[in-house]
Amino acid sequence: MNIAHNVLLSSPVFAPIPAENTMAGYADPGFDTLALHAGATPDATGARAVPIHLTTSF
Repeated sequence: MNIAHNVLLSSPVFAPIPAENTMAGYADPGFDTLALHAGATPDATGARAVPIHLTTSF
């Protein structure tokens, strides 16, 4: 590993998320939450939603 890689991994951006900030405490998600996450399987990058590209033609 190079120095840049070690610096990146030691950055606070990559720090573990504390348990109190996760949804681990929610045993029964409501209908709205289930509807929001339903129907999409994660792609190779782990994304669940298709990105919106704002484009136009003239």
